Amino acid sequence: MKLQCPKCRRELPPDDVDVVKETAFCRACQRAFATSPDAPMDDVDLSHPPEGLAVRAMPNGFVLSARSRNYDSWHLILVVPCLPLAAMFLLKAGFLADDHLPFPGFRFLLVFLLVVVALGAVAGYLYGFWGRVVLAVNGHEGAVFTGFGRLGRTRRFDLRQVTRVRETVWLTSCRAGTPGSPGSMGYYIVVLEGPRPIEFGMYLATPHRRYMMAALRRQLAVVQPSP
Repeated sequence: MKLQCPKCRRELPPDDVDVVKETAFCRACQRAFATSPDAPMDDVDLSHPPEGLAVRAMPNGFVLSARSRNYDSWHLILVVPCLPLAAMFLLKAGFLADDHLPFPGFRFLLVFLLVVVALGAVAGYLYGFWGRVVLAVNGHEGAVFTGFGRLGRTRRFDLRQVTRVRETVWLTSCRAGTPGSPGSMGYYIVVLEGPRPIEFGMYLATPHRRYMMAALRRQLAVVQPSP
């Protein structure tokens, strides 16, 4: 039986499958994922949430909120002062003179790109230090918020269309190592498989991520009871 990437459904060559570590790598998606069966959540006690995870009951579900921190993102804030310095250097060196511009409007395009990069760096820095993940489920309706403060992204889903709740590895580099450790190949994330897969929880602490997965699986069993 050929192994397929769960995201793009392409068949993976044997060289990209590590049987010992039970992981595989899809070159098309640049993603690594686990090939072993879903890890059991029997050790997760839903009546005792881990420290740092806020739980609020709903009539037919729950709201879970946890910090999502990545202290490796501190260097992003250094990008902001470097951008105007780079622009000043180009200006002083004469690279932005009229006779050196590749096309009209190049200065405006350069300023626009610098602003976009600066805003992206600031957003990455804020999310890395003050980010949070909020998982809300009520009956078969659910939503996942990722961001900081009130700024972020909310993705809604229907548990009746979710076929599986699992974890996989989000690849951040090609260096080997244990996911989540410094210099590692990636971070574990939660995946809701279905017509529109949803991925979240890249920087969640392991107890918080596993608690959310266990809560989702229990709710999934209620919405989709076994025959």
